[in-house]
Amino acid sequence: MTAFFDSIEICEDEKEFTDLKAIIKKKIGFNCDEYKQAHLKRRLAARLRVNHSGSYKEYAKILLADEEESRKLKETLTVNVTELFRNPETYEAFQNLVLPELIKAKERH
Repeated sequence: MTAFFDSIEICEDEKEFTDLKAIIKKKIGFNCDEYKQAHLKRRLAARLRVNHSGSYKEYAKILLADEEESRKLKETLTVNVTELFRNPETYEAFQNLVLPELIKAKERH
C-alpha cells in the first residue's frame, strides 16, 4: 500500500453508511447493528483503503461485484477466536452471581 492510499480521506456519509450496512447484512449475513459503530467504521475504513475507495458508496459497489472482497470483509469483521472460555469474566459472573442463586433456589424446594 502506498502512502498516497494510506492518506485517502473517506467521506463518511451516514446514509451511505446505513446503505452499506444493509448490503453487508444481505451479502455476507453479518449484522452490523450488533457492532459498536465507531469500531465498525474503523474496520470498514481499513477495507476502503485497501480498495482505494473514498466513500462507503464506492466500496459498496466493489463489495457487490467482488466475491473475494466479501470474504475478506467477513474476515475483517468477525472474531476468529473459537476458545470455549475466551471471555473469563462471563464465567466468573456466572460462578459468583448465578450459581449461588440457583443453589439457594434448589435448597428451598
